[in-house]
Parts: sequence; C-alpha cells; structure tokens
Amino acid sequence: MVSMVMPGEVNSINSRRNVIFFMFDVIILVLFCLLFRYQLISARYHEISGFILIGLLGTHIVLHLAWFKSMKKQLGSLTEDLKFVYYLNLVFLFCIVILALTGLLISRTLGIWGVQALDWSFRNTFHQLFLKVHTVTGWFSLALLAAHLIIVSPWISRQVRETLTRAKRVSR
Repeated sequence: MVSMVMPGEVNSINSRRNVIFFMFDVIILVLFCLLFRYQLISARYHEISGFILIGLLGTHIVLHLAWFKSMKKQLGSLTEDLKFVYYLNLVFLFCIVILALTGLLISRTLGIWGVQALDWSFRNTFHQLFLKVHTVTGWFSLALLAAHLIIVSPWISRQVRETLTRAKRVSR
C-alpha cells in the first residue's frame, strides 16, 4: 500500500477541508458508477450526468492541484510507488478527457457538434467509432478509478474514522 499525504493534510489541521474533499469524492464515485448502468437509466440522463461528472472531476483536479504540482517538481526523486501514483492519475486524466470529447461527439442530447454535423454517409461510421472508443475508455477508466481508490484507501479510511468520531461527539 502506498502511503502518501493528501493536499491540505498536516496533522488534520485542515480536517474540515478534508471532509469536504471526501464528500465531494463520494459524490463523484456514486455518479461515475451510476453512469455504467446505462441500461437502467435513460440516454439523456447518461449524457447530462456525464457532463456534470466532467465538471465535478475538473473541480476535483483543481482541488488537488497542489498535490500534482508538488509531485511534478519532485518527480526525479520520488519512489517508484509515488511515480506510479502520479502516472496513474495522469493516464486517468487523459481517459477522462477522451470520455468528454467522445461523449460530446456522440451525444444525441447535447451533440450539437460532432457527428450530427456530418453527412449521413459518414455519420453512422463515425458514431460507431466514437461510441466504441467511448465505451472502451469508460471501462478502462473504471479500472483506473478502482486502482486510484485502492491507493488512496488509507486516506479514505482516515477520513471516515474522523467523520464518524466528529458525528459521535456532536450527537452526545
């Protein structure tokens, strides 16, 4: 297990900020998993919530930008474990960008750009290609998300313990 300090975490001084980060991340996780139940939800919901997820992930990246910057500065001196974490997150970011672009190109709800603008003869071919790329990238991103969650699980468990401890104090 990789042990790493997450942004804003110095002896739990910023514990309120960490709780906000944690709750924000839970919302992202739930929404991301719901998107994979495409058969149970409508295409319209999938598309709209997919773009909401892109916005949430962009916010997540901005919130954790200090971590990315510090890792990049220290890249040459990092352990192999931390380099792996850094590159895993970059690949995950790249996949999210691909998902956003292909999602926009194949969107029937929001797709005012992309394949709808093509002639009919090309539309079906491009739609199928972008749909396949979108689907494969989505499943690969889910695997990357699982790896990301495993790596940050010590931070997650610490946040859950701190949140439950605070909730017990408040309820007394």
